[in-house]
Amino acid sequence: MPEYNQYISQLESILEKDDQLIKEKIANYEEKLQKILEIRAEYKVNKDLLNDEIKENVNQETALDEDIKRLLKQKEEEDSSYEQLEKQLREVIREEEQRSQILSELSERKQQVLLHQEMKQEELAKTRESIDQLHNTQKETIGDLQEQHNQIIKELGEKSQTLSKRNREFTAIKRGNKEFLSDLKLLLDKKQRKYTKWMWSVGGVAIGCCLLCLLVHLIFFYVLGALLLLGILFYLYILRKYTVKAHWVPGNSYMESYVINILNEDLAAYNFNQFKMIKGGQYTMGDDGDYPVKAQKHDVVVSDFYMSKCPVTQRQWKRIMGFNPSRFKGDDLPVENVSWDDVQEFITRLNVRFPSYRRKKGITYRLPTEAEWEYAAKGGSLSKGSEFSGSDEYQKVAWLESNADNTTHSVGQNEANELGLFDMTGNVWEWCSDWYRDYEKGQKQTDPQGPAEGEFRILRGGCWNSNTKDATCATRNLAAPQERYYGNGFRLASSKKK
Repeated sequence: MPEYNQYISQLESILEKDDQLIKEKIANYEEKLQKILEIRAEYKVNKDLLNDEIKENVNQETALDEDIKRLLKQKEEEDSSYEQLEKQLREVIREEEQRSQILSELSERKQQVLLHQEMKQEELAKTRESIDQLHNTQKETIGDLQEQHNQIIKELGEKSQTLSKRNREFTAIKRGNKEFLSDLKLLLDKKQRKYTKWMWSVGGVAIGCCLLCLLVHLIFFYVLGALLLLGILFYLYILRKYTVKAHWVPGNSYMESYVINILNEDLAAYNFNQFKMIKGGQYTMGDDGDYPVKAQKHDVVVSDFYMSKCPVTQRQWKRIMGFNPSRFKGDDLPVENVSWDDVQEFITRLNVRFPSYRRKKGITYRLPTEAEWEYAAKGGSLSKGSEFSGSDEYQKVAWLESNADNTTHSVGQNEANELGLFDMTGNVWEWCSDWYRDYEKGQKQTDPQGPAEGEFRILRGGCWNSNTKDATCATRNLAAPQERYYGNGFRLASSKKK
């Protein structure tokens, strides 16, 4: 502002000087004009005498005109300079106004900063007081914990003494058990030898009878005797084979028990879950409810098949593949973050590990079809019509968004469904073998395998972050076969070729 005032005063002084000069020149000009008029009056009186003076006056007038023009030009130049100065003054005024606004804003911010600092100081004082209180309480709790620690050490010393006594007793019992087991093995060996001798004796007697029959009826019943001989030999072969390798499983036929034992024996070598025999039947697949993926009701017939009790765990995956892709780590947790293509690689490696005699029987691992999965989830022929697999109360059978704590859980912890299958609802989505397509209404299908090609594969069952609507027995989900997600897992299925 002081610079502005000085600048204005300088301009005013310059303008005053110019005005004085112009006024003096105008006054001179007026005096000269008056003289010219006087001269002209005299010229009228005596023209001849004043010619010389008129000429001089004309010259003076021309000179004066030039001076006036020059002064007018100077005045115009001064006016233009004055306008420029006014523009500069306006710009200076604007800058000063902006500066004043900035200063006012800075002052307001300074006040706000001061208020904020005062608030922070108050908060710091409060936090210091709370820290001091916590420090005092921690000192008290540390003293209590030290006392409890001393008591626990005393109790541990007493328990260690009792454990040492129990260990001594256990070693004595273990020695007795070893002796008992050795005696039991001897008895079993004797019984097995007697059993094998009896089997061979029965076989020998049967063969001898067949030979006698063959000799007696050689002429009349040659063909009948030969067929009888082949039948008896085949019976002995089957009897010997199945008594050695199969054990009867309650609720299944002898042949079904044989297949289940083959599957479970091979799985036991790799710490796998056991298989369950699923009796086939007819059921209504799908639901006409409001689902993100269409699942219209239609009738389906499913043949007998086998399915593992639980999803494949991380321990099992590592035994076959050699690495663990899961986000949530744990040997007994279901393997997740695997794509459909990854699962096919796993199944291929698992089937290669079969002994040759099992491959000859046509027993191989695979993913369940969507129809098989839903049939097993609903309980098969033992279904009670529950919304979730095994119960209408999902807390009993499933790990979902409301009770899973944002993680997967060890397999087999909840209740099983009607067929003895665990975790069919929740924990992880389970891949199926089918490509996705909409169900065909009004057509009864037998063992549907899905379309021959497509863009997405089917997932079923919901996972640890699913809501209840996405985890019913009829809910469908889909994903690209190469997609990996930390909620996608799988379980194994199998079927014996006819």
